[in-house]
Amino acid sequence: GRRPPPPQLKAEDEKAKKQLLAEVARYNKEIKMTTELRHKAEVNETKTKMWLKQTKTAVLLMLERLNSISMLGPPIKVASSLDLTNHHIVLPLLMQIQLKFERLLALETMADNYKREASVRMRAAPALTAAASAAPLHG
Repeated sequence: GRRPPPPQLKAEDEKAKKQLLAEVARYNKEIKMTTELRHKAEVNETKTKMWLKQTKTAVLLMLERLNSISMLGPPIKVASSLDLTNHHIVLPLLMQIQLKFERLLALETMADNYKREASVRMRAAPALTAAASAAPLHG
């Protein structure tokens, strides 16, 4: 008759089989995680590209408006292929934009002050005229 295999070997086989299955399970988990990560990365890349496109459009529009105000100094020149991921381009650009906004603010303040002074003069004018006509003329 057939002899049963030595029990020791069977136990080792079982152990090896378990290890192999654990390895396969871990490998499948890795693949799943990697696939999920790749998918997330692709989604993020798409979102980032959209964000960059929208931001670039907004920046170019803002520059167009700022550049149209000649009182704010020379126009800021940028390439239409403006790369917002390049900090060598973005940082100086932001500084130039900030400068224009500061000038804009200064101009608005000046205009407000001028308006305020003008309205004070307008209100004061009738009183001054009356005072002047009442004052005796030195001849």
